[in-house]
Amino acid sequence: MQRARNETQRIVTLSLDMITTIGANDGCFKTLNPAWEQALGYTPDELIGRPFSILVHPDDMEVTNAEAAKLAFGAKTISFRNRNRAKDGSYHWMDWNAVGSPEDQLLYCVARDVTEAKKIEEQIRTRATELETVAKVSASISKLLNTDELLQSVADLVKANFNLYHAHIYLFDEASADLVLAAGAGEVGHTLKQRGHRIPLDREHSIVAACAQTHEGVI
Repeated sequence: MQRARNETQRIVTLSLDMITTIGANDGCFKTLNPAWEQALGYTPDELIGRPFSILVHPDDMEVTNAEAAKLAFGAKTISFRNRNRAKDGSYHWMDWNAVGSPEDQLLYCVARDVTEAKKIEEQIRTRATELETVAKVSASISKLLNTDELLQSVADLVKANFNLYHAHIYLFDEASADLVLAAGAGEVGHTLKQRGHRIPLDREHSIVAACAQTHEGVI
């Protein structure tokens, strides 16, 4: 019996997954394995006895508390994701599998840091959106012969596909050395287009001018 316990403890200690038990009533960490320090930078002693909520991203708090409440009644959680704060202040996406034990008044949890996987998912999603936008723009080109209508269609598609507040297309006027707004999506874009909005190419602190000068995107 003792040998089995020792083997189980060794598995928990050596596991690359983050393993913890959390109090069902007080929401405090009871035990943590060393993987927590490797992933988030906290030693077990820094977290044991403290509520798990101190790590949860504010925007994920409501859904996380709701999930914990279900676990407290014996439910199971599979692949629940939320963000947790590391010791350096950064937030990591974590994928949780957990089960609640009303008899022990504990939540048994296994978590895995999926931050890099989440980034790859976002990159794939963004790339798919870019390709979809290109396809729609290509379809528009075959139908629209008017340049103004074409540019406006592109601006509208970019705004809609990337869920932007507004999207603008500027053309360079060599005579005045200005960037002239040729198309604008959204209320702001339409208003500025009607006003004949221009931006001098050499204007300081202008993101649009900076992009035009360097031919590079600015984030």
